[in-house]
Amino acid sequence: MTNIAPPNVSELRSAAERLRSVVIHTRLIPLHSYRVRSHILLKPEVLQAVGSFKIRGVFNAVASLQEVERQRGLSTVSAGNTAQALCWAGRFFDVPARSVMPDTAPAGKIDAVRRYGSTPVLLPIDEVFRFLREKRWEAE
Repeated sequence: MTNIAPPNVSELRSAAERLRSVVIHTRLIPLHSYRVRSHILLKPEVLQAVGSFKIRGVFNAVASLQEVERQRGLSTVSAGNTAQALCWAGRFFDVPARSVMPDTAPAGKIDAVRRYGSTPVLLPIDEVFRFLREKRWEAE
């Protein structure tokens, strides 16, 4: 397994700048609980364009690519939120995107990928894992 160094302050600032015009700044909302001594803070990431926090990391990764790399198209393996985030980023940058998804993925997630103008590649779950093991996306 490859060890990946955590981002430094400069990289975090660059990511924040790339995301500034794309994501909604979601404030922490206190949810006071009388059952627990401390309160709980909610971060309503469901307000993001794709309904989850996944847009943050995926968009930052896609935005960090050189234009020539982005033009080759985007691809992921996901049953839902990451697929939606990648396909949303594909539409944002006007590049093709696809997601290998298990054929048992929720219909709403598959439909969302299509609504973003991308291609869901539906495979039986065993084939999805085989795809991941063989890293077939490098050869395609």
